[in-house]
Amino acid sequence: MITPQLRGEARVVLLTRNLRETAARRLTHPYPVHHATMVRRVEGMPPGWTARILVLRRADGIDEIYLPLIKYQRAYPNRSATWQNDIVRAVGLFWDYSRATAAGATPIPIVSAQPFLKELLQGFALALREGTVVEGRDPTGLYWPGSPYSVTKNLVRRIEDFARWCHTVSSSSQHRTDPTSPPNDGLSFTDILVWSRLRKFEMLSYISAEPRSVRRRSVVNLGKDPRGHALEAVKFFPRKDAARLLWEGHRRPKSAGGGDAYGAHNARDQMMALIDGWGGLRRSEALHLWVGDVVENPDKPGHALVVLHHPTDAAIEYRDPISGCLQAGTRGQALNSVYGLRARNVEKRGRYHAGWKGMDLDPQHTAIIHWLDDRAAALFWVLYLTYIRYVRPPIMRRRKALRGYDHPFLFVSEGRDRNPGDTSRPGDPYSMQAYERNHKAAVLRINLSYGKRYGTTTHGLRHMYGRTLADLRVSPEIIQKAMRHTSVLSQLVYVAPDNATTDARLQEAWDRLQTGELSLPIRASPGSGALDQDALSENTTQALLRLRETILDGGSIA
Repeated sequence: MITPQLRGEARVVLLTRNLRETAARRLTHPYPVHHATMVRRVEGMPPGWTARILVLRRADGIDEIYLPLIKYQRAYPNRSATWQNDIVRAVGLFWDYSRATAAGATPIPIVSAQPFLKELLQGFALALREGTVVEGRDPTGLYWPGSPYSVTKNLVRRIEDFARWCHTVSSSSQHRTDPTSPPNDGLSFTDILVWSRLRKFEMLSYISAEPRSVRRRSVVNLGKDPRGHALEAVKFFPRKDAARLLWEGHRRPKSAGGGDAYGAHNARDQMMALIDGWGGLRRSEALHLWVGDVVENPDKPGHALVVLHHPTDAAIEYRDPISGCLQAGTRGQALNSVYGLRARNVEKRGRYHAGWKGMDLDPQHTAIIHWLDDRAAALFWVLYLTYIRYVRPPIMRRRKALRGYDHPFLFVSEGRDRNPGDTSRPGDPYSMQAYERNHKAAVLRINLSYGKRYGTTTHGLRHMYGRTLADLRVSPEIIQKAMRHTSVLSQLVYVAPDNATTDARLQEAWDRLQTGELSLPIRASPGSGALDQDALSENTTQALLRLRETILDGGSIA
């Protein structure tokens, strides 16, 4: 177990930052001032599991690991690395704010604790939302910029969840924190969180005893969510540039003038783009594919049949390396027994990690990839054969010569000699970071802007798949099946029209109404107050003419 004292390599020196330099950074998010974070293994946890360690700089200058946060992460070992990062960041920023506004007093005196805590919680949420700089000055020394509503809400909820857990642990332990008889020596940092729970000072929460539709009045008012509730059409990769991405973006720059048939293009990244853009996968899902997960479709010779398996629970037969006998088990068991590895979604560290989001799988924990275009399935099959015959084997032989471990994953890294920006070794399982980096280079190579707002990230390819299905007026049930959604409502973000489409559909409806293809269900009678189509058209035309004449004449509208 990691001890509270930092020694040797784990020593973290928190340097005092010059406030002028900090202000000159033009920060875009709150920056750590009195804390630091690091990633470390923790004894007693499964192999590959790591915790985000929060190191606090106390008012007396001593650096100390905040152990309750490690215990909190140990209590939820299956949570994602993103969740770990969020909770550590939230608590770390709350510590910074507490240090900056309480004159470094730790523990906090019990005297007037209740109003102090209320102001502390309110002030922290407000500092996150609005920032701490007022008219160029910041008495706290934090120099935090304002954060979006969604970011503030996420950090606040992470702290509230941690406070609830602290309360539960303290209630079941010998050192129970009782709001009616507080300790005599004051409130520690953890006590502040526990007291915020006991005194019901949650910044954002529901009351569990009340109906879920009744929202508790919070001590922190972040205002109304500025995003509203309207569905916004997602940005997807431009369909007109998809073919250019395959053939121009993934052409190797050094092979632009020629080269052998297997070196002119990066077949691996072409396959990734195909299976994401024409098969609808998320960027991390293809990284879980094994070599044998792609076969020739028996119903369509010359076309690829790709089966996506759950990384740990999908059933598989494998040969036990000790007995040599075939064993029936799961992919997680096969990885561990044959290769000494853990599933990539379970391993939380470094480049080997690949996420896995919940999806609709069959009873065998598998899903078939449904191609948007048969030509994409045919091209994928040709690329696959090229890749496993001429590209992957030499890389894995080079890896074996370097005494690297073997693995069954289809997509592998080529190593530093093929990509100077890639720090992985030859044959390492292809990482999400490397895929995104290479995809970005391909996007820029075809002179497109890269970014989520342009739809040109790797996830934009999946959005292109979903948007195309929606534009083709495919039924919601088929879209759900093709995109492996667990709920039919998940596709709403793909079918939500953008502004141009909305205007076009309204104009189409109006044109059909004008030509008589459509008719209003109710014809107005005089004095009924219902919509009269002819009167609307005539009155609208007259109003527009009067408005035009008024503007030209500089008069007033009668």
